[in-house]
Amino acid sequence: RDEFQALAMQDAMEPLFLEYGVNVVFVGHVHAYERTYPVANGQTSMESGVTYVTIGDGGNREGHSDSYLVKPDWSAYRNGTEFGHGRVQFYNATTAIWQWRRDVDAEPTSADEAVWTNNFL
Repeated sequence: RDEFQALAMQDAMEPLFLEYGVNVVFVGHVHAYERTYPVANGQTSMESGVTYVTIGDGGNREGHSDSYLVKPDWSAYRNGTEFGHGRVQFYNATTAIWQWRRDVDAEPTSADEAVWTNNFL
């Protein structure tokens, strides 16, 4: 969302994430859902980037955070209008599947899904 706190934290932490081969970072606070493509130094990098998942859409009395700026190239999926939750399934030491599910769906259905492979092992 390009919020000051998020950008400051990313600037401070991303060099460490990249140095130590972090594949994915889960964050909250913003009352919305967004998943990035792998990012390194502000650019999409499928080989060496970090995927950021903002999963702050569990529900609150303040409502959703839906005042997005124009969708940047590094944003894979976003939703600021519905509450939801996430699920991670680890299949082995190198592969995990992420699913984001909207709470309004009667049956468990993935509105967003990603497969992560740890290339750093």
